[in-house]
Amino acid sequence: MILINTLKNTLRPIISRYLANATLVEGVLKGTGKPFRCLFIENSNMMEYLCTRSYEAYPHILKKWKTWIPFLQKTIGKYASFIDLCIVVLPISYDSDLEGAYNFKTPEWVSQVLDISGSWENIRKSFHKAPKKTERKIIKYGLTYNISNDINDFKHFYYHMYLPLIEKQHADHAYIDTYDEMLPFFLKGFLLMVMENDHAIAGGLCFQEKNSIIFRRLGVLGADENYIKKGAQSAIYYFIISFAKETGFQLVDFMWSKPFLNDGIYKHKRDWGADVYSSSESECWIYFIIPRHSENVVSFFENNPVIITSKDALSGLVGLRDGKKANRDQEVFLTKQFYAGGIKNLMVLTPDSVEEINYTFAGIMENNDE
Repeated sequence: MILINTLKNTLRPIISRYLANATLVEGVLKGTGKPFRCLFIENSNMMEYLCTRSYEAYPHILKKWKTWIPFLQKTIGKYASFIDLCIVVLPISYDSDLEGAYNFKTPEWVSQVLDISGSWENIRKSFHKAPKKTERKIIKYGLTYNISNDINDFKHFYYHMYLPLIEKQHADHAYIDTYDEMLPFFLKGFLLMVMENDHAIAGGLCFQEKNSIIFRRLGVLGADENYIKKGAQSAIYYFIISFAKETGFQLVDFMWSKPFLNDGIYKHKRDWGADVYSSSESECWIYFIIPRHSENVVSFFENNPVIITSKDALSGLVGLRDGKKANRDQEVFLTKQFYAGGIKNLMVLTPDSVEEINYTFAGIMENNDE
């Protein structure tokens, strides 16, 4: 049995270079009451992530099979006439094989980095409304921070802060670092512990790389909702930014997030003013193939606005069912909702426009309070 499992583990990465999981699903699209049929072709967990976000209930699996990646365009063509959307996740090396076959693509991950080289006043201007509330909570509850290199603090952080929080917030969709995987980052870095009355209630694992502080992982004691309501989780971000600024660093790297504009992790980092970049950690592209323009497709991208690559730059793509015509009020609303440094423009899909409406984010308001 051990030999068989070892053989499977050895062959899996080789086989996945040539074979992909194909799954045809159908369910009711959130907010529409209408059936939505999607074909997923991937060897990742993207289907689980998007099905949870997109459907009223988990969709029915109509068919599941293995498909040869070299013949992918034939597979997609076979099903194009009776699906709303096809989503393909492939290693970057296959990019040329799908050239001309997809409508949009996005990197598997985006990086989010905050530039702190300017004055503290300018840094605060990049914060959105939620981080500014954090400052008030820090004062209200008397929160402070300590920097620790104590291995006992790391053990406490891992088992009583990091594990409880990630298991509570992300359940089955999270990749959970093992203790041994996380330990080397602590040994070359430090913990920032958020303190309430000399008691550690949250912490962030960080390390230095050139002129950057890399903020790798965080946790809240027991994932206690009372601490979260007091702003403990957000206070980690605030204190790490403060510490990095005070100690002469130029950047705070919040690492990577999924490339969806309303993903909770992405939004939280964006609220702290982080700019967006294609992540070097991305090993795959996510391709969106639209057989025909429809209100269903517009609704999908309204539920799942996404960062896409467009002429070697990053753009936002969002669906807007009520956006029949471009107007200034609409542009201001979408700018407030989705603008981030590093995203050049916003492409808007509407039911009545086959071509995307292009907003260039011109005239961004200086005041980012939302």
